[in-house]
Amino acid sequence: MSFSAASATAALLLALPIGGLIGAPVSTWILDNISWFGMAGWRWMFILEGIPAIIIGVVVVFYLTNRPTNAKWLSKEESVWLEGELSAERKVSSKMNKVTKLDMLKDSKIWKLSLFYFAGYTSIYGLSFWMPTIIKSLSENATTNLEIGWLAMIPSLVGIPAVIFVGWNSDRTNAHKPHLLVCLLIAVTGFIGCGFSDGVFMMVLMLTITSFGLYGFSGCFFAYMTFFFTESTAPVGIALVNSFAALGGFVGPMILGTVAFTQGMFILSGLLVIGVITLLSLKLSSAPEENTIKEVEVNINHL
Repeated sequence: MSFSAASATAALLLALPIGGLIGAPVSTWILDNISWFGMAGWRWMFILEGIPAIIIGVVVVFYLTNRPTNAKWLSKEESVWLEGELSAERKVSSKMNKVTKLDMLKDSKIWKLSLFYFAGYTSIYGLSFWMPTIIKSLSENATTNLEIGWLAMIPSLVGIPAVIFVGWNSDRTNAHKPHLLVCLLIAVTGFIGCGFSDGVFMMVLMLTITSFGLYGFSGCFFAYMTFFFTESTAPVGIALVNSFAALGGFVGPMILGTVAFTQGMFILSGLLVIGVITLLSLKLSSAPEENTIKEVEVNINHL
């Protein structure tokens, strides 16, 4: 709930567009060029791209800590400041939200957050999973996997400034909800445009617009979501929202894999419209978001 939450989360989630930016050409290059020991390129793609994730996963276990006070890579002043900020936020949050897990589960706002994130997550995974295939189906000149990979980089490239800008500007203006609304409307426009596109240039352009909205919303949402939890309910609440949204990792690719791409684009745009309606119905328990942040800042200044 801190003032810089969206910016910090946006920096973390830069991994999404950067992963797409690097992964698209690398994956297609592996498919076309590696067939060691008689194994198909798609098998080597999973093996080679899975190795860094395993290594980094082990490093994270030993490097990341649960609290700032335990982080050896922070100075004492930094850890004290962070603990003070967290303490101030806990006081404000306990006045606004449900303090027990059972009460939280009975709160409709938690389920609205889950539905909203499910809509966005489904769209992100549906788009990212099928993007190379969508481009290839309309491309007459780019015939190799590598060339398709280069085209698929463009939407991810635009996603990088989208994540940074939306996170920074939502913090600067203390208006996370309006930023989420605009991002989803941009993504809806992009999906509808994709549905009417019949050439590779227009499709890549519409996919780029869609990616701007989807990537932009992702970092800002995590900051906005923290306004609805206390310290005791946050682990369960955030896990619940993410678990429900994770179903989108199955539903999104399935939608575009089951129906024609044109129909799939319209279905995903409709799902995002449901997300917009859900977002409009979400309200904080008491004070507006900007007043909450100001109260946090006042509490921090008195520490």
